[in-house]
Amino acid sequence: MNDIRNGKVYGMLFLFFIVCLIVGGFFLMEFFTSSPKKQVKEPPKEVALEEDLKNNKKEDYIYFEDPLIKSELYGINYQNVKINLDSSSARATEIKLNEEMELLKETYKEIKDIDLEEDTLKEIIYKESGIYEAKYAKYTRYFYQNYASLLKDNYSFNCFDGEQYLNSNSYVFDTKTGEIITNEELFALYDLNLDKIKEQIKQKLENKQSTITIKETNEDNEEEKEVEVIDINATLNNLDNIENYAVFIDKGGFLNISYLVKSVEKDYNDVIIIN
Repeated sequence: MNDIRNGKVYGMLFLFFIVCLIVGGFFLMEFFTSSPKKQVKEPPKEVALEEDLKNNKKEDYIYFEDPLIKSELYGINYQNVKINLDSSSARATEIKLNEEMELLKETYKEIKDIDLEEDTLKEIIYKESGIYEAKYAKYTRYFYQNYASLLKDNYSFNCFDGEQYLNSNSYVFDTKTGEIITNEELFALYDLNLDKIKEQIKQKLENKQSTITIKETNEDNEEEKEVEVIDINATLNNLDNIENYAVFIDKGGFLNISYLVKSVEKDYNDVIIIN
């Protein structure tokens, strides 16, 4: 019985060995006769890069050239502005501003070049700069994310009255498109309107309000009168004209307004955050 059982075991082992030879031979034949498959790599996905509209890649979106400094004391500097964006709006604004700057240069006059009488010379108060009169602009740049803002503050000067702020202009560009963002679009972006802005300005001016005593001359006598320094109503009414204020986005992303404050002493410029 043991011989028979051992024979069956040997037979099964032999059969298993034969099957392994057949199967192994088949795979060996496939391995040596078939060509290896090439590993195909998928092409890298293209990453959509934001288009850079800068004409000069080494400069900021707004920069200046050819400065002509006439007075460091008053910041009188006639310089050309460069709007470094490849767009028709940028190009038109640059041309406009530089043409205006050329006209401003022509207003600059020095005391030594003016034929003045002795009595008039004695009336000159601001003689340290040697400037008789001039009109000029002071530029300030602000960059925040995809916004580039240029604030232009306009001034006049004469040697009798000193420096006087006139008004401000602003130019806010979307650096992704190269286009100017209008005041209305900026107000919508920050959920504002002119009435809301006037209310903020009114509150600030009321907090700053003070009084002074002035003398009024009537037909018969002279009397003193106490008046408020800031004319708040005139200041707010002045904002009805879009030419009398400028809005811009500062480097922190806040919306600002630059405007003229009407005063019984001397009108002046003020800037506040309005959002």
